Amino acid sequence: MHNHQTPHAGARVDWLVTPAMLTYVNGGYSGERFSGTTMVDEFSGTAAGTTPEFTHNGWFVGGGAETAFALLGKGWFWRNEYR
Repeated sequence: MHNHQTPHAGARVDWLVTPAMLTYVNGGYSGERFSGTTMVDEFSGTAAGTTPEFTHNGWFVGGGAETAFALLGKGWFWRNEYR
């Protein structure tokens, strides 16, 4: 299947909790369009079925945190995110 990206929009709001920790919330709208495909039987090589084209669209909301690890040296971060 090939996917074709549809228009999307989102926003993110950050809060610097400490000089080493950033938290944020995000939200928006996104979608994806997938083309159909033909499935082939692995053993016989014949067509086993098809899947139609479809589109999935929806809203998302989430948040996360990023923390700098100064003890490991410059440029080391840990990031967690949930949507």
